[in-house]
Amino acid sequence: MPALSLFSGIVLPAGLGHDEHGHTLRSARERHKHAEDHLVFVALVAALALAVPASAVQFGHPDGNDHPYVGVLAFWDSDFNFINRRCTGTLISPTKVLTAAHCTFDATYAMVFFDEVVSAPVGGVPGLAHTEPRFDGFASFPASYDLAVVTLLFPVTTIAHATLAPVGYLDTLRKGSHTSFDIVGYGVQDLKAGIAARARHAGEARIVNIESSNLGGYNVRLTGAPGTGGAACFGDSGGPVLHGTTVVAVQSLGKDHCVGGSLGYRTDTADSLAFINSFAP
Repeated sequence: MPALSLFSGIVLPAGLGHDEHGHTLRSARERHKHAEDHLVFVALVAALALAVPASAVQFGHPDGNDHPYVGVLAFWDSDFNFINRRCTGTLISPTKVLTAAHCTFDATYAMVFFDEVVSAPVGGVPGLAHTEPRFDGFASFPASYDLAVVTLLFPVTTIAHATLAPVGYLDTLRKGSHTSFDIVGYGVQDLKAGIAARARHAGEARIVNIESSNLGGYNVRLTGAPGTGGAACFGDSGGPVLHGTTVVAVQSLGKDHCVGGSLGYRTDTADSLAFINSFAP
């Protein structure tokens, strides 16, 4: 079985391993031994150092101004040391950006840029990173609680923000649904060359499953392949899964080598909404 990659290039053996904080990470086979398959999933984080222009959401298209409330995030730790990691986030109120916990788990400070193409690290909005306290580095997958909120120090009033789906929104859209969702991000297109984008891209995805044992009611499995729309990759982590302008999940995990679909961590659950709404609008 291939090694499991988590957190911006940390590579673990196929057996037991630990992340940077000592959290035990079980092998994918152990975690999914009762699942329909044993696909390896990896956190979709990109290093900021890989900042050469390219496509982002694979098989997608340049976003233009279709999703101006989606931005790219940079992070610093509590000592103001820059963290070489980039993720995507969504403005859900003038002062809140929604992203993934595996983007913020060691971060204190953040900066978000809402430009479609970020040609230079200027013009960002600063904020504070808040990781869902139950996030444990995927040790408790599928209950990973892969959510985080960045509270902005200055409100963004020039961009209309996205909205959050109510509890149970995805439960009406079962497997086989023809409903399309948009995935949006600033991630990698050419994985082999290690090229990450500075441009926002979007693609179409559809639900594969929300009910299997390796989803557990916490995750949604999405399509994503040539001819079917977009597939998420490194750097798209934390980006939205959108039904119109409504966020139903954040990009959490993707298949190894970014081939095919991805898992989104659902935001339409009582737990998710309680955490997100615990921060002032």
